[in-house]
Amino acid sequence: MCRNQTVDVVIMLDGDHKESFSQAICTLEEKGFVVDSLLTEIAVLTGSMPADALGAISAVPGVLAFEKSRSDYRTQSS
Repeated sequence: MCRNQTVDVVIMLDGDHKESFSQAICTLEEKGFVVDSLLTEIAVLTGSMPADALGAISAVPGVLAFEKSRSDYRTQSS
């Protein structure tokens, strides 16, 4: 994997502490995260970041979970 490769990421924040969203976002941005959208109502961020920085996401206070965006979804067939 190329060191400078970026990946799309979906991040779930702790919705019980919405007042800390801005601090979590700042910390993520320091780690290279670029915010595309913030869905405050459901405590979800979308954006991109360097692939080699993904491991740092889970250590950010206020982050509950994250996953790389996927495009390989398939529908069920009959």
